[in-house]
Formats: sequence, C-alpha cells, structure tokens
Amino acid sequence: MCANKSRTCLHVLVLCSLTLFMGCALTGKRDVSGSSNKLARIVAVLPFANNTADHSLDSLGATMADIVAAQIASPKSIIVIERQKIVDLLSELKFNQTGAVNPDTAVNIGKVLGANMMVFGSFVQINKKVILSVRVVKTETSEVVCGITEETESISSIDSLAGRVGKKVTNVLVN
Repeated sequence: MCANKSRTCLHVLVLCSLTLFMGCALTGKRDVSGSSNKLARIVAVLPFANNTADHSLDSLGATMADIVAAQIASPKSIIVIERQKIVDLLSELKFNQTGAVNPDTAVNIGKVLGANMMVFGSFVQINKKVILSVRVVKTETSEVVCGITEETESISSIDSLAGRVGKKVTNVLVN
C-alpha cells in the first residue's frame, strides 16, 4: 500500500513539474483564426474508459475517442492533440496500467500536453444499449464546461454514437 502511495506521489510530482515547465514554455497562446480576439482551442481527447464488465470492449474507448477527435478537428479554430502523443505520455507515466486516470489527473495530463481543454469520458453497455458520457473540461480551472450523454441501441452503431457526441462537443468548443 505504501509503495502505491509513493508511486502515486511520484506521478503527481512529475506531472506538477512538467506542468510548471510547460506552463512557462506555453505562455503565449496561438491565434489560428487570424483575428487577434480569438485564441485557439487546443484540445486533448483521452481514450474513453470502458465501464462495462466486458474487457473485450476496451478498444472501443480509443475508437470512439478517435471519432470524436476527428469531428472536433474540423473547424480551423480548434487544434486537436494527436492521440498517440497522449497514449505515449500515459504509458510513460504508467497511468494506463494502474487505472489512475481520473478527472484530476486527466486535467494535469492535458496541461502537460499544452491543451487548454480536455475531453474525457466513459461508456457502458446495458443489455444491447451503449451509453457514452463525455465531459469537456478547462485545464486551467478544472471547470466542467459541459457534459454530454448519448446512447445507441446497438454496439454496431458506436460510430454514429461517437459522431453525434463529436458534433455536440464541437458546437460547445466553437461557441
């Protein structure tokens, strides 16, 4: 138990140090629209957690996150951080194996990546119905900007489910 607490403390310390370093390096925000009044939204989309008992569905979290990220990346005013960069950071910090990615650590991971907004969430399957719930969070304040829940009648329809969620997240980010 103490070893787990020490490892968690070390991860938090590393994240805080990287956050401080990246914060100093990223103090200037990019304007991708050409207007000096608009700051770019830099968004990181974490793989969605599988909250079912069926581990064969684990890969669906990354698949749905990719679909949502593709929807979000459409407007030029939104920059989406490449998923592999996120996965590499999670692996380096060993969050994937420990299951330690919770809303607080997710926001810190977003800060380390240079994101000012995070999208993360989870999915469940009840009978044949799949329910996807995501949250959009400001990394600077940890404020939940919005929560979106959508469902579909079948696991075979998760592409349209994630697409609907992606469109809703995009609307939140551009407004």
